[in-house]
Amino acid sequence: MTNQALFHEIVEAHSSAVLAVCASVLGPGPDAEDAWQETFVSALRAYPFDGVANVEAWLVRVAGRRCIDVLRGRRREQPIDDADLLGVLGRDHAPGADELALPDEVWEHVVTLTPRQRFVIVHRYVAGWSFGEIAAELDCSPAAARRCGSDAVAALRARLVPSDTPTEESR
Repeated sequence: MTNQALFHEIVEAHSSAVLAVCASVLGPGPDAEDAWQETFVSALRAYPFDGVANVEAWLVRVAGRRCIDVLRGRRREQPIDDADLLGVLGRDHAPGADELALPDEVWEHVVTLTPRQRFVIVHRYVAGWSFGEIAAELDCSPAAARRCGSDAVAALRARLVPSDTPTEESR
């Protein structure tokens, strides 16, 4: 099999996961699609992946870095309006996002979080990154990444758990 055919198989196998991460962080649309495309351009430049044990994890890391670059660029260009991000991963979510392990009801609330909180939630609970890895990408300490994740989970709990339902902390 040629290198081109092997690379095509990698794209086919991991395309949905990479696009789901990009759409989760950036919202559906051109930014997510561009980040997806740039992830695979980077992968093509790095091919064959010498020393890469888990290709999908590597691709998700590259996609995450690209998404951070896009978010930083947005910050310079214009403030991020979270209201514009409503509907991300709703019924018209990106292809492949249905493979994510969180129910639609949770995703409807994830999109209301800040971009930084969304990044932590997606990379911790979907991609399985450690807080150390997340911190490195966000250029903060692992404790700050953990706190951001904790705040995001608390915000999701507040939206998802009725106020009369006891939580683990209140038991």
